[in-house]
Amino acid sequence: MNSPTVPNGKDAILVVGGGIAGITAACEAAEVGNNVILVEKEAFLGGRVITLHNYFPKLCPPTCGLEINFRRLRTNPRITVLTKAEVTKVAGARGDFDVTIELGAFDPAALTDDEKGYMAAWAPAGAPAREASTIETKVGSIVAATGWTPYDANNLDTLGYAESADVVTNMELERMAASGKIVRPSDGEVPKRIAFVQCAGSRDNNHLPYCSAVCCMGSLKGIRYVRQFLPEAEAQMFYIDIRTIGRHEEFYYELLEDEKVSFTKGKVAKVVPEEGQLEVSVEDTIGGKLLHEKFDMVVLATGVVPNWKDAPIEGADVAVDDYGFIHQGTERTGIYGVGCARRPIDVSRSVKDATAATLRAIQDTRR
Repeated sequence: MNSPTVPNGKDAILVVGGGIAGITAACEAAEVGNNVILVEKEAFLGGRVITLHNYFPKLCPPTCGLEINFRRLRTNPRITVLTKAEVTKVAGARGDFDVTIELGAFDPAALTDDEKGYMAAWAPAGAPAREASTIETKVGSIVAATGWTPYDANNLDTLGYAESADVVTNMELERMAASGKIVRPSDGEVPKRIAFVQCAGSRDNNHLPYCSAVCCMGSLKGIRYVRQFLPEAEAQMFYIDIRTIGRHEEFYYELLEDEKVSFTKGKVAKVVPEEGQLEVSVEDTIGGKLLHEKFDMVVLATGVVPNWKDAPIEGADVAVDDYGFIHQGTERTGIYGVGCARRPIDVSRSVKDATAATLRAIQDTRR
């Protein structure tokens, strides 16, 4: 089976990653006349955003923001989309790169139901089966929109994730909400009290020393899910600081007025399964006392880890900071990090970030 035909030339732009930032970059570049190769390692496009129940700033399902961009992709002949594919090697310099792309074998029948649903959002007709192959081509610039992975909650040995199915991550709560119900994973029962534990691994020198920026807003959104799906349930957030973004401060203030929602300032020290519940131990730094509260479920706000950290592209001249985020810097090498590849960032800022970087990438192809 022959490999797909892809753009080849110094006027082409390679976009690595098919999340919201990568899709934005591909569409912006193609709509001003550049040929684009969009490479995504998963079988579907949409990245983390498409797996959410709702997302900021509109708090609507992912399709309400992704749909128009998927349409832009489908209707623009200048964009070649390669899913189940990875860029494995880069050589050359700004304005003149040689790239190697490995296409994985693809069997639509082997996809999970979730993957089929995600794929249908951008490729309603599906995709044909495909054998593995290698593509060698040339491009003028590269946009690295490689996204992020949630910090592995198994590393948080004091927070009970490995000991209890009822300790879940923020992303796992998103999938529950997207499925239409929030229940205790251990027994399928409706939880009456749910704890939200902030900075689960973030702002911690033993794990992620930095603030992951989007976790507070994600947990506030998760509390709204609880109030929507389980109107009789109580939610309590344990936090170091609550950091909301711009006008989203109102989102926090509204929850302060909810009698079934409470906020406790203090970093959780331990979560222990006990007699069918979960005991959360924390120092209430405002009240000045130690708390040992019982809950039916605990949601951990795990941090943002850049994918580039563990999967850099061979030969790519990219500087990273101490945490693995791509450092934009002042020296332009023709490879531009965008979105969460560059720093923890929300959806709207990822889109703006991608647009700005794409303008620079376009300039490199026209030198």
